[in-house]
Amino acid sequence: MPQQRNPRPRRYLSADVLITLLRTRFAAVPDQRRESSVTYSIADTLAGAFAMFSLKEPSLLAFQNQKDQPAIKKLYQLDKVPTWRRLEAVCL
Repeated sequence: MPQQRNPRPRRYLSADVLITLLRTRFAAVPDQRRESSVTYSIADTLAGAFAMFSLKEPSLLAFQNQKDQPAIKKLYQLDKVPTWRRLEAVCL
């Protein structure tokens, strides 16, 4: 009987790696806003929007109430999370 080999781990399929890749791509998005009016980077804003949609929150306000939980901040690598009004202004 042939010896079974354990499959190699897929290093690009973990949530941490995929979110890091997304953050890198988000940072490359050109920011059309005036620099004087920018409080949150485009990467933080888009990562916040991604977190909201991947958590399937029913509204921006529902996400706002949960965004400061340490587990969410760590998983989605969020430093400063924009308010729902900022997310709405940039993403919609």
